[in-house]
Amino acid sequence: AGRASLFVALWLAATVVLAADVPYLSGRVVDEAEILSPAARARLVATAKAHEDRTTNQVVVLTVPSIGSESIEEYANRVFNTWKLGQQGKDNGVLVLVAPTEREMKIEVGYGLEGILPDGLAGQIIREQFIPRFRDNDYNATDPVNDIIIQPPYDAMDRMEYFKMLKKRGVRVIAPAMPALLALD
Repeated sequence: AGRASLFVALWLAATVVLAADVPYLSGRVVDEAEILSPAARARLVATAKAHEDRTTNQVVVLTVPSIGSESIEEYANRVFNTWKLGQQGKDNGVLVLVAPTEREMKIEVGYGLEGILPDGLAGQIIREQFIPRFRDNDYNATDPVNDIIIQPPYDAMDRMEYFKMLKKRGVRVIAPAMPALLALD
């Protein structure tokens, strides 16, 4: 029994050591990986602040050198919950997480915004907007965040205009519509 307890304690300690720490939430952009230029950081902060002032939705961009042994989903969820993004009762936060060492990215969305930014659209934004830029090590291209994440539509008419705008930019959109999915091709 003593050896089993010691094994479990050592295993738990090793698991904790391999998990990356959640950094301190110091602002709307937390660039722990130091991959953003000062100009890109300033643009993201200004856009996120204007968006939050207009909508109360909180968007935070986090870059970390590494997520350790966790999956990107686990780490993003842990950060999102630790930071308690969004307003209480509205759950209207968005975390844009970039881990360049693992070449991983995740957009974690609070339940209050999942109708506007569902997981499928978040994944599509990553694949079609971020990954092509990141392949070229262009982490300073803030257009995907500014144009897609930060300024989502808030009513049905705006939503359709928003998806038309994305389509014009070459993004193949599968948009949430009531009651079914609508593919704009």
